[in-house]
Amino acid sequence: GVFSRSDNGIGVYGESYTATGVYGFGQTGVYGQGDYAGVQGSGPIGLFGSSTSGNGVYAYTETGQEAVIGRNLSTAYGARGVFGEIHSTQPGGSSSAVLGVNNGTGASGIGVWGSQDGTGYGVLGETLNGGYAVVGDNGGSNTSGYAGSFNGRVAVVGTLTKGGGSFKIDHPLDPANKYLYHSFVESPDMKNIYDGVVTLDENGRAVVTMPDWFEALNQNFRYQLTAIGASMPDLYVSEKISDNHFAIAGGQPGGEVSWQVTGIRHDPFAEAYRIPVEEDKTGSEKGHYLYPEVYGKSVQDSVWYASSPNARYNIDHPEGPQQPDLNDPLGQ
Repeated sequence: GVFSRSDNGIGVYGESYTATGVYGFGQTGVYGQGDYAGVQGSGPIGLFGSSTSGNGVYAYTETGQEAVIGRNLSTAYGARGVFGEIHSTQPGGSSSAVLGVNNGTGASGIGVWGSQDGTGYGVLGETLNGGYAVVGDNGGSNTSGYAGSFNGRVAVVGTLTKGGGSFKIDHPLDPANKYLYHSFVESPDMKNIYDGVVTLDENGRAVVTMPDWFEALNQNFRYQLTAIGASMPDLYVSEKISDNHFAIAGGQPGGEVSWQVTGIRHDPFAEAYRIPVEEDKTGSEKGHYLYPEVYGKSVQDSVWYASSPNARYNIDHPEGPQQPDLNDPLGQ
């Protein structure tokens, strides 16, 4: 339609104070190619792209550098280098305001990277209507790969729900070549465990004093006593816990006793958020499994598959999100 060339100046210049300076319409509305920037925009919105069927803005590079860079030098609250937004209230199961895909097979490839030098957040996820703020999906596998990995301390302000748990450390006897695992101790109650060893007095008695916060945290106490070094058939708890202590009697004078006390939490958080022991599955979860493989079922029988459009897309399309045709990024 229009062709213009300049060896040292501006190839095409358009100016309008009330409308559009340059407007292009076609399979490619505006195409730019340059040694520095193919298209450069400056203004309240540097570059704006809108599409009713394809990509609003599409960037591609073969140089190994960034296809898209978003940079904001402002220090004001709410400033963004890259901002993605979906306005529709029903945008579709696999839609993404911002999507990062890395098709490389290397160990350090990253689809989306978040970094922060101060005391803020490298990556922030937020949900306001009962959804998930952050989701990690490794295809539902419990044997290979990880849906999430944290190298350092992790703080959870709330309730942690899991299928199992353990610690994993370098093996104390062969730390360079082996790992050592231990599983968690579980209970249907929000139960705490305390234990110790006490020496009985000349009357075969002892008083065990607990921390000052003990009864503020715990209730419904259970006791276990085990004699050490000699039989003590008459050993018993002579006084139950009161004022953060309990008493033992009936033992051998000067003998040792191993004791254990459990208590169920009754602090305000525990009272407000008791963990249900049994719960019926509802909605799309009903008829599906958290761990279908242990019941001889397929991943399509999983709760994750049934309740998450993104999971369905990832499982049904293992090749990943469809990429635009590099020769036809508009899909025409």
